[in-house]
Amino acid sequence: MSPASPAELATTDRRTWLNTADVAARSRRHNVTIRRAASSGELHSHQPAQRGHRRFHIDAVDAWMRGQNKQQQAAACGCQRLQGVKRRGAA
Repeated sequence: MSPASPAELATTDRRTWLNTADVAARSRRHNVTIRRAASSGELHSHQPAQRGHRRFHIDAVDAWMRGQNKQQQAAACGCQRLQGVKRRGAA
């Protein structure tokens, strides 16, 4: 049996997976700051579709707030994917 995708987990356990607004409220930062941190790779996130909404594991958010790096955030998230998917046109 394959592990559940972040999108499936987001619908089954809303306490574990947060959206951008939830992360902004939890970290007391603006939504745009959260989106920029995720886009730059500073904050570990999952984006099931190329233009879809991002989801953040609550443990990865807590690790980011403690100043841990992306690998430590990914370990806190529990996923094995440490690199993002390359977008079209990216070198």
